[in-house]
Amino acid sequence: MLTKELLCYRTNRGKIIPKLINPEAVKLIEIAEELIAVFSGSVGDVREKLEDSTKQVLDVFPGSAVVGRGLEKLLLDRTEFDTTAKTELSELREKIFSRSSSLLKGEGSVGLRGFEAGDEAVLEEYRNAV
Repeated sequence: MLTKELLCYRTNRGKIIPKLINPEAVKLIEIAEELIAVFSGSVGDVREKLEDSTKQVLDVFPGSAVVGRGLEKLLLDRTEFDTTAKTELSELREKIFSRSSSLLKGEGSVGLRGFEAGDEAVLEEYRNAV
């Protein structure tokens, strides 16, 4: 669904009158096809990269910016993004906070010597401890 900012309308005597677009307008069909191509070609990419790609397409769109952004919003609304990484990060964050809490209570110890230098053996030991 489009937000108020992305709707084209006017009001007349308290009534909202939508400004309709021509569904056969060549420029609109071209921009829609370009946006669909960007979305289709972005499978597996992160959302930020997708939005950067659509911004490049919309920046050269000669028509109404509102119409172009509206088309982008409709496509974004119908796009599924992988949130698995967020779940994994949440679980890792929870483990770190839990382990940190235990360490602060004096319920264990972790040696951090060599940690600052990025010593792989020390990092692996830390990962196992956490």
